[in-house]
Amino acid sequence: MIKGEEMSCPLCRVADWVYQDDVCWIAYCKSHPDKLIVVLKRHSRFPSPREMEHIIGLVKRLYPHKRWKFSNDLSKPAKIRDHFHMHEE
Repeated sequence: MIKGEEMSCPLCRVADWVYQDDVCWIAYCKSHPDKLIVVLKRHSRFPSPREMEHIIGLVKRLYPHKRWKFSNDLSKPAKIRDHFHMHEE
């Protein structure tokens, strides 16, 4: 069940995952449907070191030939403001 803050967050309602676990999920990006996006489940643009290690290890294991990009540059506008995320290049 989605509660409180998650109810108003469109990313928390995404259910068409390619992969998901307790740290993150992977799905095709709505803006670029041919590209994957990895999203931190909790509301933060800054993953903990453990979460970042998990995410990096996961994409290397599941998608060894893909390249990924991410930006937490707060000076740039972001469509996804509440979750750390990485896009497939």
